[in-house]
Amino acid sequence: MCSAEEDSDKEAAYIEMLLRQRVDGVILVPTGRSLANVERLLRSNVAVVLVDRDLPDLQIDRVISDNVQGAYQVAHYLLGLGHQRIAIVGAEPHSESVARRLSGVRQALSEAGIRPTSEHLATGTGQQFKLGLVTVQRLMRLRNPPTALIALTDMLAVGAIHGAWKAGLRLPADLSVTGFDDIPLASYVLPELTTIAQPITKMGERTVHRLLQLIAERQVQLVETVELKPECVLLPTRLIVRRSTAPPRTSQP
Repeated sequence: MCSAEEDSDKEAAYIEMLLRQRVDGVILVPTGRSLANVERLLRSNVAVVLVDRDLPDLQIDRVISDNVQGAYQVAHYLLGLGHQRIAIVGAEPHSESVARRLSGVRQALSEAGIRPTSEHLATGTGQQFKLGLVTVQRLMRLRNPPTALIALTDMLAVGAIHGAWKAGLRLPADLSVTGFDDIPLASYVLPELTTIAQPITKMGERTVHRLLQLIAERQVQLVETVELKPECVLLPTRLIVRRSTAPPRTSQP
C-alpha cells in the first residue's frame, strides 16, 4: 500500500518499486491527469484498475462514483432551500473527479438561471483545510456575500466551517456549507456537515473483484488469445443532510 500524496514523482517511484517486486496487479487512485505512470504498468502487462479518479483518455478498467450527479444533487438541494448567492470552493482540479464535481454544480446553477461570478468561485493548491478557511473569510467581506458555500471536498468544507466560526458567523443561519465525500469527520464537526456520500465499500468490493478477474484472465492469455474489454463501473452517490444547511436568512420565518 503506497500513498503518493498528490505527487506524481512519488507515484512514479512507487510504481517502479512495485514493478521490481513483480506484482500481478495494481489498484490505482491516480495522481493528476498524467497517463505516463499508468501506461508504464500496462506496458509491463500488470493488471490495473483505476478507482475514485478517472483518466478518460485511457482504455482501462475503472470503478468510480458519479461525481457529476452528486454535485448536481447538492447544488439542487441548496437551490430548493432558497439560496441564490452560492459560492464554490474547490482544490485545483488536478483530478478528473474534481472537474466533474464542478461541472455538476455549474449544471444545476445554470438550470436555475444562476451564473457564478468569478469572486464566488475559488480554487487553489496546497492544504485544503486552509484553503476552505481563507476562502470563507474572503467571501464574507464581499458587498454581497454568499448565503451558501459548496465545497468540492469535505476537508475544504471543514476548513470553511472553521473559518466561518473565526469570523463570528453563525452556521447555518449566516451561511450554509456543504461538502463532498462523507469522511468520518463530517458527522463530528459542528455543525454536522451536509455532504455527498460515495459508496466507498461497494467501490472497494467491485474494484478488488475486477482486479482478481483481470489477473485470472491474464493467466488464460498465456495459453490462448483472449480479447479483454475494459469495464467502467459508475456508482451513484447519496445526499446526506445534516445541520450545516438551512434556508437563507431572508427565507426563514
